[in-house]
Amino acid sequence: MKYFDSVAQWDITVARKTAIQPFQLICKDTNGAVVDLTNWSVYAEVRKSSGSEVLIDMEPTITDAVNGVISFTNVDGAKTDIDSGTYYWDMVLEDATPKKLGVFIAGKFRVYDKITDSDVI
Repeated sequence: MKYFDSVAQWDITVARKTAIQPFQLICKDTNGAVVDLTNWSVYAEVRKSSGSEVLIDMEPTITDAVNGVISFTNVDGAKTDIDSGTYYWDMVLEDATPKKLGVFIAGKFRVYDKITDSDVI
């Protein structure tokens, strides 16, 4: 089974000290069939560059392994309390052997400072 042909790109932009809204991904193979993630692990990190320190561990979890569902629910405002700027993130999977596979998704992770007073709606 071939899991991917290329890396999907997904850029994320967030205001500093602001939580990222929870989201889910469904893993599918190149034929569009759901990938069973039973006994797999998932990792996603934000860094300034490859090999630099981890600035944000996005803590993804496999919430429905049989249906290939990965959830990102734990990126709170405290985690995005880093300097404004452009960083990079990616997501890899690890199978039961354990062998890391991927990068499956990668992109820029932009953090900006709010301009308008946060008390103003």
